[in-house]
Amino acid sequence: MGLAYNYVEPALAEQLLEVVRMANVLEDLLADTLVQGQVEASHQAVLRVLAARFGPIPVALRGRIERLDEVARLQDLVTAAAAASTLAAFEQQLDR
Repeated sequence: MGLAYNYVEPALAEQLLEVVRMANVLEDLLADTLVQGQVEASHQAVLRVLAARFGPIPVALRGRIERLDEVARLQDLVTAAAAASTLAAFEQQLDR
């Protein structure tokens, strides 16, 4: 882009730079949206497994799970939910 200043009108070069800036903003927004979608899907997966195994999930536990925002940690908790013998055993995994 820097070389464009030497070969095109300054106004056109500024417009091109603005297009690049907007593309970067949109790319960041898309990446953030995808990550948030993965986090939400992981929350739901943990909660579905727990509910299927142990019945209704206490509100406090649901809140603790929904505050997590690391996809890898949440994926580990899906496995922990499937393997836990009790809800209390799952909560011990959550505390780690």
